[in-house]
Amino acid sequence: MSTSFTATGAALRRRDALVTRTSENVRVMTALASILVVLGACTTPSGTAAATPSRSDAPRPGLILLEHFGNGADGTRLADTEQRHLWLVRPDGSDLRELAPGQPTAGKGAAAWSPDGRHIAFEAQGEFTALIYETDIAGTSPRLISTDCAKDPDRCLEFLPAYSANGKMMAFVRMIKTSRTSDQVGVIGIRDLTTGRVTLLESTRQGPPKAELSAPAWSPDGTRLVYYQVAKNADGGPTGSSEMYIVNADGSGLRALKTPGLAAGDPDWSPDGSLIVFSTEPIHEWTEEGVADHPDVYTIHPDGTGLRKLTFDEGSGAPSWTSDGKILYFSKRALWLMNADGSSKTLVGPGGMDLVSATTGYSYYAYWQPTR
Repeated sequence: MSTSFTATGAALRRRDALVTRTSENVRVMTALASILVVLGACTTPSGTAAATPSRSDAPRPGLILLEHFGNGADGTRLADTEQRHLWLVRPDGSDLRELAPGQPTAGKGAAAWSPDGRHIAFEAQGEFTALIYETDIAGTSPRLISTDCAKDPDRCLEFLPAYSANGKMMAFVRMIKTSRTSDQVGVIGIRDLTTGRVTLLESTRQGPPKAELSAPAWSPDGTRLVYYQVAKNADGGPTGSSEMYIVNADGSGLRALKTPGLAAGDPDWSPDGSLIVFSTEPIHEWTEEGVADHPDVYTIHPDGTGLRKLTFDEGSGAPSWTSDGKILYFSKRALWLMNADGSSKTLVGPGGMDLVSATTGYSYYAYWQPTR
């Protein structure tokens, strides 16, 4: 892989470069031409040998939520192809629709399903701001979740919402701008969705230029969080290393989830709590030219044992669990499902929905609606 996932990550999220958004987007959109060529040349997700993808005859229930940028997923030409949006689609490719179009005007980024599958939380990034909102699957006018941050939106930014399994809490990443415009301090936060009270897990706090925090995900029992942080150099750019951490929901017990030799990120906790799925060179963060990008999907036990590689094409990433314990991930321009052990890799959608197209835009991160 060369610039495909690098370009994708830059267009999807540059939390540490909100003040330089315009110049970064110009670089990113110029690089998009390489995405089609590089991803089209990827080997099959089943490994080094060519294989015919399997397909289940029984339709799976639920909607798929897509993080999206470029033109509309339905082919609608948009004047601003750099703004991000959320789309919903059924697994068979039908009922494609944008979620709450134009609300808010800042667009919609990283998103999460509520555990009952009825609501969706997402981040909305303005030119210099980022706040979390929530809507329902009908796209009802989104309500602001980041109420405290909204009081000082130029200094307080919130990203990457994640519901707890009981739906009562929401984890997120808060970035706080320091007196120097380019510097931001990051910390994992937890918001009580009933009272609005926010608890910041001070043990996770990272300041520039040490690291950038990303993608908190809950354990199914609600007692722990897994997240990752990307190491930064003195100029704020990634060094090429990324590591996952587990922390108790009260901020105690912080420890690294070691994956020697792997730049690990995009973790997600399995519904039964036994495994954490992750990818190497996480797409959302692997944004700088010159940093190797050849992601694959792995699992590991929360205690750090049982590391297992599930894909072998150096072009698979953005994994997430379905409610019945399968793994949804992106590879070779499309979405795939596989079992927790990497077996039975199956294309999603008729012929595999093409998610990488200048005509219909670009989607890499996808999340299956909980259906239980």
